[in-house]
Amino acid sequence: EDVSESFLLDANLRRLVARVLRLRVRSLRDFADGAVFYGRAWKMTSATAPVVEVPKLTKVEFDAQDRMILTGRTLVKTSPDAPTVEQAFKLRCRIGTRGGGQFIRLVEPELALVIECPQSWEESVTEVCNTLTMPIPDRPEPIYSFFPIYSPFKLEDSKGFDLGPDNRIKAIYVKDGALRFEMRAVLRPGRFLGN
Repeated sequence: EDVSESFLLDANLRRLVARVLRLRVRSLRDFADGAVFYGRAWKMTSATAPVVEVPKLTKVEFDAQDRMILTGRTLVKTSPDAPTVEQAFKLRCRIGTRGGGQFIRLVEPELALVIECPQSWEESVTEVCNTLTMPIPDRPEPIYSFFPIYSPFKLEDSKGFDLGPDNRIKAIYVKDGALRFEMRAVLRPGRFLGN
């Protein structure tokens, strides 16, 4: 609750998750475009790059190995003319830093393959049960299976969200089901978090 109620933590976790999910969308688009054979025809900063937004985190929890599990919905657009697809996600990771605490990042992220009952099927079953005056069954819980996002052969340590030159995280970790961190920040007008 503390993480989801904090605007700063929620907004920055959504940014980090969108950055990690963008890697997966990028690799799928590369495969579909034939980039393996012809090379990539776009850059991540170009207008034709995939767009991934995480409008809301629905649940933040911690597992027995002190990893953070983030659940939510994402809006994905593989190119400017493609339709927007809304998809549920579940991401399991640790949180770490680099650059002396200036960059915060998700470490060892694992994305879950989410299998859930489509809304249209749920509405059809409800309609049939109402017609036959049968009790409406409960919606089945989604099924999750985690897989690593990064290839162990292509792991780069240069990723992360820059907190700005005046901000440093001294320590960040998960312990006893809570996210704990120590931070040093210098507040200057117009300079906080790189503004």
